[in-house]
Amino acid sequence: MKKDKRQRKIKTKTGLGILALVIAIGVIALGYLTYRAVKVVQLSKQVDVQVDGSQKYKTVSNKKLWKQYETSDPADIITGNPDAKKQETAIVFAGLSESSETNEKILDYLKQAKIQATFAIPAASARENDGFIKELKKSGQKLAGNGLTGTETASLSAASLLGKLNLAQKTLGQESRQQVKQLYLPISNLSFYKMAQATGYEQVIEPKDSDVLDRTSFKTKTAVSTYVSHLTGQRIILVNLAQVKQPVHQEPTIVAAKPALDKQASLNDQKSTKNQELDVDQLTKYLLASLKKQKIPVVPLNQLGKKSLAEYMQDLLQKPAYAPVYRYSLTRKKEIAPVFRDVATAKQYQAIKKALKKYQATGSFFVDSQTPLSLVKQIKQDGFGVEISSQTGLLTKMTAWKYLSDNQERLTKEGISPKAYLLGKNDQVKAARAAAYEADLIPVKAQAGNSKLESGYYYEFSGEKWDQNSKKKLDAFLQKAKKEKYQTVKISSLLSSQKIKRLPSRQIQTLRKQNSGKKSSYQKMVLTTEPALSLLFTNLGHGAADLDAGRIVKSRGGQATFAATYSELVDQNQEIETLLEEGHELALVYQPSSAFPATFKGTVDYLHNCLAYAKWRYDYQPKLVFLAPKNAKKGVLEAIKAEGMQAIGASQSLIKAKTNDSSDKTIKKNMTGISKVRFTRGGIERINLGYYDQDEGASDGSSTVMGSMVKAILKAKLDAIAYHPNGKKKLAKASEYQLKTVTSLLNSKDKYTFNSKKSDLVLAGKNDLAKLHPYWKQFAYIQRHYLGSNFITSPVKMPGFDYWETNRLDQVGRLTNKKVLFLTFDDWGTDQSINKLLYVLKKHRVKATFFVLTQNVQNNPNLLRSIAEDGHEVASHSDSHTPLAIANKSYTRYHSLSKKQVKSMRKDLARSYAKLNKYVGDVKVDGKKALSLDFRPPTLEVSKNGLETVFNVGFKYAISGDVSTNDYEKKSFASLLNALKNGSPSSADDYQVTNGSVIVMHMLENAKYTAQVLDVMIPIWQKEGYKFATIDQYTKAYSQNWGK
Repeated sequence: MKKDKRQRKIKTKTGLGILALVIAIGVIALGYLTYRAVKVVQLSKQVDVQVDGSQKYKTVSNKKLWKQYETSDPADIITGNPDAKKQETAIVFAGLSESSETNEKILDYLKQAKIQATFAIPAASARENDGFIKELKKSGQKLAGNGLTGTETASLSAASLLGKLNLAQKTLGQESRQQVKQLYLPISNLSFYKMAQATGYEQVIEPKDSDVLDRTSFKTKTAVSTYVSHLTGQRIILVNLAQVKQPVHQEPTIVAAKPALDKQASLNDQKSTKNQELDVDQLTKYLLASLKKQKIPVVPLNQLGKKSLAEYMQDLLQKPAYAPVYRYSLTRKKEIAPVFRDVATAKQYQAIKKALKKYQATGSFFVDSQTPLSLVKQIKQDGFGVEISSQTGLLTKMTAWKYLSDNQERLTKEGISPKAYLLGKNDQVKAARAAAYEADLIPVKAQAGNSKLESGYYYEFSGEKWDQNSKKKLDAFLQKAKKEKYQTVKISSLLSSQKIKRLPSRQIQTLRKQNSGKKSSYQKMVLTTEPALSLLFTNLGHGAADLDAGRIVKSRGGQATFAATYSELVDQNQEIETLLEEGHELALVYQPSSAFPATFKGTVDYLHNCLAYAKWRYDYQPKLVFLAPKNAKKGVLEAIKAEGMQAIGASQSLIKAKTNDSSDKTIKKNMTGISKVRFTRGGIERINLGYYDQDEGASDGSSTVMGSMVKAILKAKLDAIAYHPNGKKKLAKASEYQLKTVTSLLNSKDKYTFNSKKSDLVLAGKNDLAKLHPYWKQFAYIQRHYLGSNFITSPVKMPGFDYWETNRLDQVGRLTNKKVLFLTFDDWGTDQSINKLLYVLKKHRVKATFFVLTQNVQNNPNLLRSIAEDGHEVASHSDSHTPLAIANKSYTRYHSLSKKQVKSMRKDLARSYAKLNKYVGDVKVDGKKALSLDFRPPTLEVSKNGLETVFNVGFKYAISGDVSTNDYEKKSFASLLNALKNGSPSSADDYQVTNGSVIVMHMLENAKYTAQVLDVMIPIWQKEGYKFATIDQYTKAYSQNWGK
């Protein structure tokens, strides 16, 4: 009984203990919930819920806080140093993903990799994700601020931004129960850095813009790995989890003009690609894996050290970016902005204000550090714009930044957010632009107040010496603006919105009517004999590769043409500006799309956007439009002509498909793929800059795979054209081809057109020889017009002729007994072989005869024309190199041409001469025609009906020669030199150079020692008393003196 009572008593006590514990837990939970509720209420008092459900935070910056801001120094900066010898990386995550699962995954990846990262979290997100904040702390991750919502920008008023930063700092500290000392927001100005310090942050995190990543940064794991491979020195990689647009420095958004009939059209002028993105958790996973694989240490953010703001800016301005200069704004409204500078007194201001009020106009006053604050306040109170100017001018980057920042802050304290800096005559423009970029200001250049009125322009008036004349000028301007129905606005209004004006359909119709159906020619090469060519770079997108290519061309003293689509004009603006400053040319690329089809209207609409943007952003007027051959359609070419531009294509493309995974190690293999490619005079050689994946994300100044490829191409293709003297290290400068822009080639003084006048001198249906009767007259003609050789001497090699006839035909091959030599070159070659010959001949002032095999001359008419214009004789060597006598396989027996072969030969010979006539038939040098009626038999072997065919179709002379060098077979420089100098024995080529020798050489690439040997032998022959002549200078005398 007692035992039962005891047990009941124990149970009662146990129950009471459990109950007490439950009550205690409940009280604690209630306390925590009450605490949370109080905090939520505290924050909710700072929130207005908008009609659309969004939240607007109410912040109050009290006088004490404002005073603290005014007296604060700027916060220190935590940033990387890409030039540091030690390589290490810190990782920062900005914001939180809306998916808690994504946030947890990222935290797990960091734990597995044993990496400490920093999470910059907005105060609002921290309150909503308090559990995750605890996990961060527990796992050793660091916490930084990201404003109140993470969406704060420099456009906020100073009071609003200061209040938000203060509220955010307190809220985040309460949520994390720790002091948060670091802040990340995409804002970069002096006021912001001081506000950060004033509200309790000690450091501001500043990654490079190129190291701010989000899910749109990469499409593949390989792309992430490539990005990591380009990291140098110390870097902060910031991964944006909240998908808030983050880069601090951004070009203004330009709204392109869409076609009037297609309001939803997109200006996507690139090829459509599958929309691929990496989720931020995938991005993080690949990033951590790549850093580990490439052995790049990941360190805590604090380990990178800190810099003062002055030190940070000094480093930034060593390799500056430049803000674009606004000369006007793109607008679709009739708006103009009067701007006033050097207004230093209330009297000057009141006079201008009176004139503006008279016409119900407004404007902007650009104040400087000397402008009294009382006057600044008055201007603001009266509703006019207030911006920044300088009396003395901005001369160096650092002093310019200091001046702009101080004046920016000065105005910020008065509740003014300046947007612009007015460039003056004393400014060093590049210094001002660099400083403006870092201060987030727009440098503007205004027109004189009496200039022609145009929409979007800024018109400047100086208040320095405001007098009656000044008042008249302003009155005249405002009166004119009113009369022409222009609305005056503050310059900030024009700067904030950039919209390209749409072309009305009626204007496009008028343009087409005025053009009268004329089409631009489509030039894949320029017809010029100038020893120059163009490199055409397309597909701009890998900024470092673009600049690398430009620098390589410039280092050779050349200039190139860079062709950009509309998207590239906008996205690659810093690179394009640098390329233009280096002297390169900017062209446009047109690619049809659904919005801008390959019609007259579609092309005009597209070009209008490109031209408007290029003029506004670069103050540049492109003259060329690059088209793929399939896009060179009638309507497109008409539109290009109507816009006063030139359509161009490419002679060839040098970056081959399926080489996108190239690296420096594969350059040799890549070059093998284009081993047959040859550069030509007047050629437009296209290089696709954005093709190599490894160049994506490379920093400016770093070596790129594309840069290595361009160097290899120029060495193998351009340098190979120049003459390299035997035994010398350097190329002959005068023999080198220049790299010029396409426009420069189009304006070349050496341009020409094809000869439109057809010739009837050589025709397939002629029978000039057959008209001679009786037969002995025909044979006599052949005797006097055929120059033979010393190894074509018997009927065996001259089928159709009997012994009597062969013995009476020339078997020596010399044109004269005088001390004259005839240099002749057979077949056809490339710029690599022929340019060397032309250089050596010009160097020694010698003229030669080129017997041209015409089968491929249409692919390089400029080279043929160059031969003629250098004063050399151009003659035929047939079109297809079909011999005049047909040999068996062992070359022991020869036979005459069949009737069918004669007929084919006639056409071949006529075709050959017609081509030569087209390209050089109109060339005369010193009154002498370059094109002759001389002919060299292929292989020098002849048959009777073969020779008869040559003379029947209209050729006057068939020329072989006594010195057949077989230079294309020579294995060394010395062997060819020795043969020409000392003679070749009968066991070899069997010749001796002497009076009247006709020296048979070749312009083939494999006759690689010919030019070098001639460079040595010509002076030797000249010293021996020899002169040089072309064949056609001695053929008449040869006929007259034959047999004597």
